Amino acid sequence: MVELELIDETFDKDRTEVYELSIQACLNGFSFAIKDTIRNTFIVLVYKPYSGNVIKHDNWYPVIEGIVKEFPFLNQKFKKVFFSYTISPFTIVPKDFFDIQRIKDLFELTHPLPEHFELRYTSISNGENMVVLFAMPYTLSSAWLKIQPNTIFLTQSSSLFVGFGKSKYENYVQVYFEETRMTIVYHKNEKLIVANAFTYMHTNDALYYILSFCNSITDNFASIQLNILGESYNNNDVVKGLNKMFGNVSIDPIFNSVHFSYRLLRQRNRYYTLFNSFVVCE
Repeated sequence: MVELELIDETFDKDRTEVYELSIQACLNGFSFAIKDTIRNTFIVLVYKPYSGNVIKHDNWYPVIEGIVKEFPFLNQKFKKVFFSYTISPFTIVPKDFFDIQRIKDLFELTHPLPEHFELRYTSISNGENMVVLFAMPYTLSSAWLKIQPNTIFLTQSSSLFVGFGKSKYENYVQVYFEETRMTIVYHKNEKLIVANAFTYMHTNDALYYILSFCNSITDNFASIQLNILGESYNNNDVVKGLNKMFGNVSIDPIFNSVHFSYRLLRQRNRYYTLFNSFVVCE
């Protein structure tokens, strides 16, 4: 993605204590959004690529230092701070089965823990109580905690797991794209049922994963609403393919009573999970 720096004229770096900061880091770049909680409006969106640097999971400190040097106000006190690593492997566990002492065993039922990664978790109350276990580079979290010690860490997908009256259809499927990674999340009557992430290289890959996922839910595709979020090089082709198989395909991002500065309006879909981090902890 290209560099982006959209800052509304109402942004005041001396008023950060009434702002919420949402941050996402990945191997290609670093993005953050700022919401003015007084007006319930997002007023800042920034995406900075890493200028050709090779990121090593055992040392994220130079990356964090560089970002904070370029945007010194990130050092200041915010009302809330959310941070996610966009390619965190995750697994969802019913709260009744969650045991902090067995977090590694539970996580490794579905994923090996990558080298230089640590495990974190967050609770999701969404009709059924769930706990999301996820992994992220420990030098990334350690470096950031030196800047904002009260940060709430999430997996990028966490905001997709929270339902708030999103659909009139019984079966609601969200597909979030970011480069060559896609996350598919299924809600039935607004309750989280299942989620999974896939790596894909071609439009046909994406269509295959979506079709297989939906086939595992129901053979009545008329009962499914598909919502396509995020952005990749082939979003348009994916939507065209889905429209041939499903009657209800949407590309409109749905937000829970939040507003956007006019500068940010066109970016709501691409940065959907960045903008929606705050709903996880409401």
